[in-house]
Amino acid sequence: MEAFPQASISRRDPHDETTLTQLSIVSQHLRLKPFVRKFNEAAEALKPGEYYTFNGVTLKDFHTLDRAVNKFKVPLWDKLHIDFRKNEGVLIIHYTPRDNFFLMPFIFNIPGLSVWGSSNTPLVDGEKSPGICFMDNGDQQARTNYIRNFGGGHEEDDNEAPILESEVSQDIEGPTSVDVDDIRILEEKEFSWRDRWKFSSPTLVMEVGCSPSDWQSLALTCARWVACSGGGIRMSIEIHVYVDEEQNLTGIDYRYWRVIKVEVHCEFNGKENFLERCDGVHSDGEDTPLYTCTMRVGAKFKTYTVASSKPRIIYPASPEGPQTFKIRHEHLFRERPDHIRSPSERRKVVHELDYAQIVEQIQLRLLYRRGLNSLNQRAGRIRH
Repeated sequence: MEAFPQASISRRDPHDETTLTQLSIVSQHLRLKPFVRKFNEAAEALKPGEYYTFNGVTLKDFHTLDRAVNKFKVPLWDKLHIDFRKNEGVLIIHYTPRDNFFLMPFIFNIPGLSVWGSSNTPLVDGEKSPGICFMDNGDQQARTNYIRNFGGGHEEDDNEAPILESEVSQDIEGPTSVDVDDIRILEEKEFSWRDRWKFSSPTLVMEVGCSPSDWQSLALTCARWVACSGGGIRMSIEIHVYVDEEQNLTGIDYRYWRVIKVEVHCEFNGKENFLERCDGVHSDGEDTPLYTCTMRVGAKFKTYTVASSKPRIIYPASPEGPQTFKIRHEHLFRERPDHIRSPSERRKVVHELDYAQIVEQIQLRLLYRRGLNSLNQRAGRIRH
């Protein structure tokens, strides 16, 4: 039986016939497993703007692919964005979305932080490539120390993992929830076996979209980042860029997603490692989407509830609202038992950008896109 019994591709010309190129032929002589060979052929046939969907993908299949990547047997891997949805048995691949072009004005560099364009991130329900992510450089050493002390491996090893006394006897210290529209980060004080996911996670992820048809899935993606990483991704930012048919800018806004509540259960009868939507209300009475994900941690279960802030409008400018895009220390850096910072340290602004600068940079990128579209149209007329 083939590793992928079904596959579908979207946005492809139905009359376009894909032929084997030299890369495909070479891959057939590397003694690759059928799963990896089919992935390589699909990746090579993929065009910008297309999404290739594999169905019937198991966790074992994905680990096989992961091992092939580590052995440099998947040549196009670094150019692809992937979305592995373990619960659905689905793997989606595509090239970097064009809209990610608009994330560039939001990128910044500060000491102790790394910026990644598409670092695949493990989640309890699969694995996914973010738009842009920021990594706390201290996580690598924390992860190394944790694995050295307590072991490590894939999720199927969890049943054999040592159960620490602190995992079964301690609940979360301090407040377990925050105001839905506050951008403080809810801290957990205990570290457990499942927290190794957090050492592999970015601390901040940004996603952007320009099409209203994509915004519902964009919100779902941002909720998934935070909930299905068990709060390892401390915050995700959902950015909307509004343009008209001529690619002129008409608006920009953004929302923050973060954990607002953590509940600890001795027993749980629902679905583990699933992102589920529930209803919620803002502090001012407005409806807001809430999502939950429950995962096993040692002998207990934790349910993470995530929510978004209300939209912050960047453009058109509003004199009554905020005028700068702010990122605080707690949004980027994880708290650890050996280094607890004061509240004032956690709330310190480490990056601030005027809205006017963001608008200027996005206007320039739209100008570039309009020029590129014009050149492509001229080239098309010449060919015909």
